[in-house]
Amino acid sequence: MYLFNSNSADRYTAAKALSFSQLTEHTKDILVDRIKDESEYIYVRLEVASTLARLGLKEGFTYIEKILQNDYLAYKLEAIIILG
Repeated sequence: MYLFNSNSADRYTAAKALSFSQLTEHTKDILVDRIKDESEYIYVRLEVASTLARLGLKEGFTYIEKILQNDYLAYKLEAIIILG
């Protein structure tokens, strides 16, 4: 699975692609774990949160809300783009 690839661009792309797929419970659990991983690249985490939010899972919305409260404007902008 590309979500575990060492290349952050591959992980980002995988997270984005998964939002257009039917996901198993196991894959959803992996995505939830990915947004909790503080060492993960922020934009991968935001894309994973977007996927979870599109699926109606509260973990995705909760993470996006957390980013909207962040002081770093680039992260806020990405979260706003995701919500748009």
